Amino acid sequence: EALRLPDNMSFEEGALVEPMAVGFNAVRRADIKTKEPVFIMGAGPVGLSVALWCRFFGVEHILISDLSNERGAAAVNFGATAVVDAGYEDVSEQILDHLSEPPGVVFDCVGLPGTLQEAIDQAAPYARIIVVGLCMQPDHYFPAKALLKELDVRFSYVYSKEDFESVIRHIGEKRIDPSQLISSRVGLFDFPTVFERLKKPGPDLKVMLKPFEIA
Repeated sequence: EALRLPDNMSFEEGALVEPMAVGFNAVRRADIKTKEPVFIMGAGPVGLSVALWCRFFGVEHILISDLSNERGAAAVNFGATAVVDAGYEDVSEQILDHLSEPPGVVFDCVGLPGTLQEAIDQAAPYARIIVVGLCMQPDHYFPAKALLKELDVRFSYVYSKEDFESVIRHIGEKRIDPSQLISSRVGLFDFPTVFERLKKPGPDLKVMLKPFEIA
């Protein structure tokens, strides 16, 4: 079903409704209390969308991790209060440098084998883990650790029509500004090169294709 964009929304803003809806649904699924510290694994478009919505709903402490320094720096513009280097040997040590206790909510926005176990390792007892990243490979984790902590693991599958409607309304009313998700704009001439670049980890977020810009 198609949804109409408000007259004051640009096509670029419309293109960002989808990634913002992914984050919106994930944060709704988390049922966060504003005083609970949040740890977001992955500062790609989905992780940044989650950070933005956490800030929108009043979360006070939002940590985010990534291997890319550029993405980590960008996370501050989306509401992150601290950035963790995912390549550092002891991530939990970095987390406790910023929080007085382990996070009560952990978002796995990476979706690779091993990241669910990492979320379990970093979560506080009785925490909620929200799995947002789509892992397309078999994975292994140790249930005993999750059991001992009595963790609540929730999976967040993209979005619903209602999520789209809510995101469109918030953007249309200028209550959120997702425009910083666009890291570059390219025409058709440069598109093949940029597409190949996106296959590897890097600083890119969302690349906007401008089909009428040939060069």
